[in-house]
Amino acid sequence: MESLLLIILKIACGKADGGRIAMIGIGESEVSGQNGVENAVQEAISQPLIDADISDAKGVLVRVVGDETMTVSEVEAAVSLVHERVNQNARII
Repeated sequence: MESLLLIILKIACGKADGGRIAMIGIGESEVSGQNGVENAVQEAISQPLIDADISDAKGVLVRVVGDETMTVSEVEAAVSLVHERVNQNARII
């Protein structure tokens, strides 16, 4: 049985004019394991609502939702994949 993995990202980035902008991305995958995590994170990051370079993000709120078959390793992998794509000093919650 394949599990459903849902990744919700809220990303805070600084803007050139000194303001802040918050962006939301939602990704989901019905494939379990590493491929499912990668697919869901990539989908969340590439949402049309996130029309900016997230590599300079100041902070990211990551919400991972899954069924009872989801493992802690899958959650850790999702957060790790997000961390690889944002500023090294970004706060990730």
